[in-house]
Amino acid sequence: VMDNLVQNGFQFYNWQGGEAAAGHYGISHAVAVPAGARTLFVGGQIGIKEDGTVPADLKEEIELAFHHVTLALQAAGLGEDCWSYVFSMRTFENPKDGNSITNEVLSVTKQLLKHSRPIWTGLAGGQFPLPGLHFLIEVQAYLPV
Repeated sequence: VMDNLVQNGFQFYNWQGGEAAAGHYGISHAVAVPAGARTLFVGGQIGIKEDGTVPADLKEEIELAFHHVTLALQAAGLGEDCWSYVFSMRTFENPKDGNSITNEVLSVTKQLLKHSRPIWTGLAGGQFPLPGLHFLIEVQAYLPV
């Protein structure tokens, strides 16, 4: 159930046969944004500490990146339920010690999104602006008038 978005005219779709994967990852394959919807774009957020360093702990890095998105959403006027207004996510992941970080990302994502099912593009590999970074996220959210 995506109450805030569906109640405001957003429609989410999954292709036939893709429902199981969508359910596992907590995503939708497509979203129709209603005409006139105010959209908030949150640029790439990374998991750095206040002193500008990257945490040694991967989960902390990922949680900080999501926290920075939360702060941006709330700075734009959304409340405690700000993640329920997110309809699109793009994540960029680099392996840590040669291992995928997808499971750690999914763990944090499922806690924040709860019943929401935004569209989500995940990319692996690439270079980040700071050495030692493993994760970057950007989102689009509905911003009620």
